[in-house]
Amino acid sequence: MSRPEYEAPADVFYNALEAKKYARSSRMQAIQTQLTDRALELLLLPVAAEGSGETQPSLLLDLGFGSGISGARLAEKGHFVVGVDISKCMLDEAVDAGNTEENADAILGDLGSPLRFRPGVFDGAISISALQWLCSAIRTESHIASEAAASNAGNGEEDEDMDSCEAEDGRQNRSSSLKSQLGESEQASMGDDASASSDGAMSSDNDSDSPTSSRTLVAPSQIGDAKTNAPYKRLRCLFQWLFASLKTGGRAVLQFYPDSPQQVEMVTSAALRSGFGGGIVVDYPNSTKAKKYFLVLWVGGSHLPGQQQQLQQLQAAALGADGPSQIESTRRERQKQPRRGKSSKATVSRREWIEKKKERQRLQGKKVRHQSKYTGRKRKDKF
Repeated sequence: MSRPEYEAPADVFYNALEAKKYARSSRMQAIQTQLTDRALELLLLPVAAEGSGETQPSLLLDLGFGSGISGARLAEKGHFVVGVDISKCMLDEAVDAGNTEENADAILGDLGSPLRFRPGVFDGAISISALQWLCSAIRTESHIASEAAASNAGNGEEDEDMDSCEAEDGRQNRSSSLKSQLGESEQASMGDDASASSDGAMSSDNDSDSPTSSRTLVAPSQIGDAKTNAPYKRLRCLFQWLFASLKTGGRAVLQFYPDSPQQVEMVTSAALRSGFGGGIVVDYPNSTKAKKYFLVLWVGGSHLPGQQQQLQQLQAAALGADGPSQIESTRRERQKQPRRGKSSKATVSRREWIEKKKERQRLQGKKVRHQSKYTGRKRKDKF
């Protein structure tokens, strides 16, 4: 079974039909809720009161809001959520389900383009099953708009009739390639998206202040075309504006499904080069199906007083009220050797020495002869 991020861009793949199936799947709801609870645990948010176990209400950013399952879970815990997603159909499902009514707002935007939030406004950020979409080789609408502008500039001296014919041919080619990528089963539901993509690219660029300026990914390109897709550049763009949006000491927990160790290294490198500290946390590493990858990042060092206090609280909760506050450790002591000399030598018989040596060899797993009445006796001198 192929991965969905390699079949089509997120806003194309999650059309009205797929978004409805995803939002109404009880299995997806259970998995999303479980992953959100785990991500909230890794955020290490400040505790409201000692012994209560509840965290203080915080302003959190949900990357890849989707149908609002994770955002609704965060709102249940008393937090305020701002969600960002590129699929309009998924956000429509979130609104229909009522996941944006209480302590949650949703923004239609592309995570791989700059989103200009106020610096240091968010206490933390989470992302559930969204980061791998930025690692796939896809073309955004801004790329298509720039190519169209360059093509029009080069052909400015041609007749308008020729330009209209070429534009019509380009529309038909993009529509046919989009349908062939998505398959025959999704042609009916993708008719509106294909016709919308053929109307032309967006007029605004990626640097617009509006988070919806380059929100749509209109057509997939061939996988592996690094010049037009640049997944690493999109990841760097995400982590740069995310680093600026988090407050000092804030954390970001991003759960994703990598397809190779090289992809994990690429994501980690993009995050660390953007100023974050942190690394990968793997739950159930020995399991094939239950293994989960979490990219845990923080702004600032772990030497912050708040971080140290949160770590102590987490250790106390894990060990219990009556448990020790630290792990006991002792040095490995070597057996004391007696001083060499006639006066310090212990009187050990030959038989006792041989018995101790055989016992030590048995503990080492070696094959040792059994004890007998002749053990330790001196052999007779040969004639």
